[in-house]
Amino acid sequence: MVEYETFIKDELKKHKIRVHKWGKYDENETYWAYFNSRRVYIPVPECSYSLLLSLHEIGHLVMGNHIYGHIAEYKAEMWAIKTAFEKFNIKNEEYESTGRNYIYENILEDILVRKMEIDEIPKPIMKWVRTTPTKIRKSIIKYKL
Repeated sequence: MVEYETFIKDELKKHKIRVHKWGKYDENETYWAYFNSRRVYIPVPECSYSLLLSLHEIGHLVMGNHIYGHIAEYKAEMWAIKTAFEKFNIKNEEYESTGRNYIYENILEDILVRKMEIDEIPKPIMKWVRTTPTKIRKSIIKYKL
């Protein structure tokens, strides 16, 4: 959609972010934000889902880098969702569900790889992901088996 693409280009310019590569939206593709060069690899925003993906990667650079992956993903997600809603009144449940799952995976990685403690997870993130310390512990046990 031309309106989405124009908006994304305006956001890129506003935040001094360059496009490393525009991609065709593909649900199996991984998109990226490069902090050092302030570049993104994003899909051409042709629907609300690809618009949110593009905003998410831009959101990483707008919101900054974080030690723990789940915090970086959550902040980029919240920025993307808020921006899309404010500009286009978009609420995409499928996108948000995928985002919750991705942040949950990052929580597990931060615990298992970066040795983060469960009680270090901010409560707003736990609430948005719809999880509890008990669910996380059960998932960790499955990973360790």
